[in-house]
Amino acid sequence: MSRAALFLDRDGVLNVDHGYVFQVRDFELIDGVLDALRTAADRGYVLIIVTNQSGIGRGYFSQADYDLLEAHIRELFAAEGIPLAAIYHCPHHPDAGCTCRKPQPGMILQAASEHGVDLTSSILIGDKPSDAAAGRAAKVGHIELVTPHRTIVDIVAELEPVSPKIYHRSKSQNASQPVIAINNRELGMNLEYSIDATHVIKSALSLLRPYDVLNAPKIRVGRPFDGGYIMIDSFDGVEAAYSLGINDDVSWDLDMSLRDIDIFQYDHTIESLPAENPRFHWEKLGIAASSSEVMRSISDLIKTNGHQDSSNLVLKCDIECAEWDVLRHIPNAVLSKFSQIVLELHDIRRLGNPGDDNARQAVVNLTNSHHVVHVHGNNFGGVGVIGGICLPNVIELTLLRKDMGQFTASQSTFPTPMDMPCNSSHADLYLGNFTFK
Repeated sequence: MSRAALFLDRDGVLNVDHGYVFQVRDFELIDGVLDALRTAADRGYVLIIVTNQSGIGRGYFSQADYDLLEAHIRELFAAEGIPLAAIYHCPHHPDAGCTCRKPQPGMILQAASEHGVDLTSSILIGDKPSDAAAGRAAKVGHIELVTPHRTIVDIVAELEPVSPKIYHRSKSQNASQPVIAINNRELGMNLEYSIDATHVIKSALSLLRPYDVLNAPKIRVGRPFDGGYIMIDSFDGVEAAYSLGINDDVSWDLDMSLRDIDIFQYDHTIESLPAENPRFHWEKLGIAASSSEVMRSISDLIKTNGHQDSSNLVLKCDIECAEWDVLRHIPNAVLSKFSQIVLELHDIRRLGNPGDDNARQAVVNLTNSHHVVHVHGNNFGGVGVIGGICLPNVIELTLLRKDMGQFTASQSTFPTPMDMPCNSSHADLYLGNFTFK
């Protein structure tokens, strides 16, 4: 029988990430993690660690060093009564081209096959965009990234117990017809067919209805397919652009630099930019609601860069689920400094969970000062159902500050002829007019 798993990244999720942790003395558990794992196991989840360990491939430590630490982790968890099912690690260098290193889904798929895991009923908890990408590629049902304000302890506390699957057969089905399985955790946590979720998601999505802007043409900024965004062609007087989340693509940044705009770039998951430009200003920092040693708030970055008096900045934000917490807490006075925003919202179904006020407040905060002027479904993320409404798991939004034009309800159907599917080998996702009442 298939089981629901809790896939766990290691460094940064279970233990403090000191950078290439391979010695027992440096293995420092996150506060409360053991109790959280006991809770997850008690609620029926199979515990599986999937971790990139490129320090082996880079020559920073040996496979034997890694094995000693893994043995310590297994012994520690066993002594604490935590039933750890398996640990999978990728030892390869990032340039090795393997299929196991996240963002590739190899480790997750292997674990699912070897442990009888139902991926659609499972959860992945990571701390980097590559974790989320691996989860999406493997079609894991729910993905969470920890933040300084939301650790594994907080995430596990919200998990509902895994229940046996309930099988429904309609009167019109005979014994030879397939049976549809509905998982109770999905009904409780993801609320696919909940009437309450229908009202909640429609209310939240109504704030994201698209608008047309009078005499404001649109253009594509960035490369074709994934990495490009439809924006309003209004860049005169822009003082600077902020690009949050880089990964391996700076095509949007390069396009902005051609307009003589300096781009301030932040991504703590990469070692260097994939391309250089005199107008690029990159730092290896992550983005969070408040600043820490390796994370910065947008408010603090604006002060550091001397833009606290600016009123015509541009923002591009693709930070793999961390955007909810950032948008929830950013002061509107800071958000209003951006005349135009392009933003990816991951796990959009959060807006339909009656218990997730943070996600809805993030949308309220965002739309207090800006109108949505374009919407696009990222087909790399797949689709899901919430409250009976089928939605892309990842939505790309373009927003314009409300004082930047004359707005009327959009008459467009999305995707528009200017749009391109992020995954060029798959069809683009049809959104209709994306208007909910």
